Amino acid sequence: MKVCKDKVLDLYKSEGAEGKALLEKVFGKEVFAGRPLGVWCMIGTRNDYKLVKSEELGKTPSYYQPQAIGVAVVTEDAAFIVAPHNTIVAQWSKREAGRNGCIRDTDSLDSLTATDRILTGYIGTKYTDPDGDSEYDFIGAPAAEFCRSYSRRDFNTWDLPTVKQLQIMAKHIKEINACFRAMGCPTLPMGWYWSSIEKDEFCAWNVRMYDGDSDYDFKYHNSYVRAVSAFQI
Repeated sequence: MKVCKDKVLDLYKSEGAEGKALLEKVFGKEVFAGRPLGVWCMIGTRNDYKLVKSEELGKTPSYYQPQAIGVAVVTEDAAFIVAPHNTIVAQWSKREAGRNGCIRDTDSLDSLTATDRILTGYIGTKYTDPDGDSEYDFIGAPAAEFCRSYSRRDFNTWDLPTVKQLQIMAKHIKEINACFRAMGCPTLPMGWYWSSIEKDEFCAWNVRMYDGDSDYDFKYHNSYVRAVSAFQI
């Protein structure tokens, strides 16, 4: 697989030496040296970070609190980071209107493009709470906008996860939450999470973190939201 400079990578399918070489390009040879696929605490800074297992990080003296970049999830199909903060509850968007070619492929791992399409499609689209409580009015697409606004905090671009990414997170939820606890970060609640994949004009897909089950729901309903980020190469 050809790896292009300055492109976002969150999907790869490769085997043997090629797969190891690709991971080294993603993580850097020194960072990834000897590390297998799995779930890792990602700590440090943009220019100096490392991957550590939760049990290893738990041995660190309690007075030392590492700077958490997130939880790195690396499988045979994907490589992405789960944001260290926070899980919120939000609507996906208003019921309809403003849609502009949102991604409907539930097997997609391209959260960057999916989030971009949501933000473009729903820009300026106003939702007015039918109960008349203006506190719940909004413009745009809250779930995707929350994830993208998180990007201002550090060097990564954060996105609303795809269905596939959320299912991978659900599969490794114990390891992911162990990492968050070790880093002193909020864990992922066991509920339904919005994905960046649309079902139709009225509904979008969400995933249950408890078991990875997927279903669609009305966009104006509330679900959990947690940002992810593709590795930059």
